[in-house]
Amino acid sequence: MYLNKDAAAVIAGSTLEQHLRKVCVKNEIMIYKDGEKTRYKKTNMLKDELASKGIISTTFQKQITLWLDVRNNAAHGNYEEYSKDLVEVLIQGIKSFIITM
Repeated sequence: MYLNKDAAAVIAGSTLEQHLRKVCVKNEIMIYKDGEKTRYKKTNMLKDELASKGIISTTFQKQITLWLDVRNNAAHGNYEEYSKDLVEVLIQGIKSFIITM
């Protein structure tokens, strides 16, 4: 399977961000910053709110932090900070997270 690790990391991370917003809405957690419907809260804040309410475990919270870090490195051109193997694990982990949540 051909995998452009950098594009894959960005797309997977964006998919994770979108899913976190859906999980927050489902659990009545506000996803917008300052109530404005044009500015989303930072994804890390949403993840932390989900954990503080017991919706996700602290293990998932830490895992999501790693996934978001890889996505941010890819989006900002820090390509040497992660490997293709890590991106493949990230994709499988995000798939699993989406299925369970």
